[in-house]
Amino acid sequence: MKTKMQMLGWLLFIVGLLIMISLSGSEYQWMRDMDPTITTLPQDNGNRAIVRGFIFSILMIIQLILCFSSSFRTGRIFSGVGFLLLIFTGWYSE
Repeated sequence: MKTKMQMLGWLLFIVGLLIMISLSGSEYQWMRDMDPTITTLPQDNGNRAIVRGFIFSILMIIQLILCFSSSFRTGRIFSGVGFLLLIFTGWYSE
């Protein structure tokens, strides 16, 4: 049962990272791609940043649970790598 919960945690973590990557960037970037002469884009409403922050906090909680539920050193190392990957993704997903 513990192994199934850990696998579910890692699956949720990977899906959450993919969602964070898909929500990165500006929702109006397509306008600049279509017409490069546009210098200013409309302001974002900030909903993407709120959702990214919420997903980021949920993924941090999942990683903490995975780290403390692991009884082996390799599981904790994988959780550490997961933390680094999450921080990297959160930092560059603006």
